[in-house]
Amino acid sequence: MIRRLFALSFIFYSIFTQGQEFSRNKVVKKITVLRDTILLAPTSIYPYDFKVFSLDNKLIDPKEYHVDFVKGKLILNKKRYGKIKVEYLEYPDFVTRRYTSFDKKLIVPNTKSTGKLYSLTTNKKRKEKKLFEGLQTKGFILRGITSGNNQNAVTNASLDLTLSGKLSDNVSIRGNIFDTNIPLQQNGYSQNVTDFDRIFVELFSENWKIKGGILL
Repeated sequence: MIRRLFALSFIFYSIFTQGQEFSRNKVVKKITVLRDTILLAPTSIYPYDFKVFSLDNKLIDPKEYHVDFVKGKLILNKKRYGKIKVEYLEYPDFVTRRYTSFDKKLIVPNTKSTGKLYSLTTNKKRKEKKLFEGLQTKGFILRGITSGNNQNAVTNASLDLTLSGKLSDNVSIRGNIFDTNIPLQQNGYSQNVTDFDRIFVELFSENWKIKGGILL
């Protein structure tokens, strides 16, 4: 019993809301007939509950006129009916609205007159920026052999490199890499070789700065 009452309530509610929707979309127009074909709406109209009344508010037989519901047009004899009243239902806006991916107003018609046309391309050649183009380096690499009467022959090496410049339009770099091997002597003889390393690199822009390296 409860299920039946619930079902009936749902049906009545649906009919009520549908009736409200139809009454909201109902259109009543009084038209002076100047030609046989009358444009009622720029979009399609609802094919049901369409009525045409004469001037004295009498319902006109549907056999006396023709309706193109897709194009929203009414066709009847203008000599027989000078003024009429039309009642019909419109479709909801979201049904008749046109959905396009772009605005048709932006389409330029095919014409030989190109005086008002503008080109969005440019003839300037784009300059390709090479990687590390603004980077400058200077320094030296030295390798040698040291020997003497009271000294064993030893090799020594030295590297001193300084770099500076731009990695990109917004990022700059500066740094120094120093590495050398020096033999230490005790009592005229080379006992061991000591490394002296110094590495310093800094990246920076207008708003930030990063430093890194080893200083010994």
